[in-house]
Parts: sequence; structure tokens; C-alpha cells
Amino acid sequence: MRYQGRITTWTDAKGYGFVTPNGGGEPVFLHVSDFVERARRPEEGDLVTYEVIEDDRKKPKAVAVAFVQLPLHPFRQRSQPARGKGGIGVALLGVAALAAAYGIYSERSSLIPIVADSRAPRSFAAESDDEARFKCAGKTQCTQMRSCEEATFYLKHCTDVQIDGDHDGIPCERQWCN
Repeated sequence: MRYQGRITTWTDAKGYGFVTPNGGGEPVFLHVSDFVERARRPEEGDLVTYEVIEDDRKKPKAVAVAFVQLPLHPFRQRSQPARGKGGIGVALLGVAALAAAYGIYSERSSLIPIVADSRAPRSFAAESDDEARFKCAGKTQCTQMRSCEEATFYLKHCTDVQIDGDHDGIPCERQWCN
């Protein structure tokens, strides 16, 4: 006869525990070698089905033990993560999230002017102070500039800028460089 119960005690290091029948009664001894499937290790609280035999000492023992497959419940939590497939998918999802976050960070941090280290020897420093403080970061309009120096840098070093309407070499004359 097949019974259903919950594992009420489990010692994973030794591979045994006890299952208590759903209808009540005495707990029945349970050994890891008596599980029909070994996809994962048993844990306290697992619902299982089993048959009962008498062991060598005439005590009841659960055999042909199987996990009851319940639909996953959103509030059910395991005491330790399930082992097996899916770990790689979760890891790849984490890597993708980190890459996206880095992309956003890089895009936003490129808007911050870069300042050269004044202690560096002049031969290793940028050609001019403007080149040390600014870099092309996709700005194309005067409204995106923060100073005349930045606008001048963009006009001199960056492509596709629209900051010198009269083509006289002075950028953003109405906003910054008047």
C-alpha cells in the first residue's frame, strides 16, 4: 500500500530521516538510497509518497520513496537553492544585467569632463588643458554645452556638431562665447 507524508526530520550528512504520514501516526524511517529518483537531495518539509516494509530489526521503513510534484507556489521557499539545471541561465541573466548597467554608467559618465592629473609630466599629459578636461561625448547643440571652452573643444575636435551657425570659428556665440 502506498502512503503520503511529509519529511519531518532529515540529516543530510548521514542521508536519513523520518517521514510522518499525512493522516497522522508514528514517523517512519527513511534512507536516501530508498528514493526512486535522485534528481535532488531530500529536505525537511518535502512531501513524498512511499511504501512501508519491515527492516531487519522488525521496524517500519519507507521504500520506493518519490517526491510529490506540486505546482510551484510563489510563496514557497526552500531552505537551500535547488541544484541542477537553470544555474547557467540565471548566471547569464546576471551577466546581461551587469553589462546593461555598465553601458548606462559608461554613457552617463562620458558626460562628465575628464580632468588630467597635474602631477603627470607634461610629455604624458594631453596636448592642451581643453583636451585634458573634455572629450567628445555626443553633444551636438549649444544647449548641451556648459562653457565656451567646452564648445570650442567640440568645434575643434568633434564631428557632427551644430554650434557655429555663421561659420566664423566662434561656437555658441549667443549662449557662451559672446
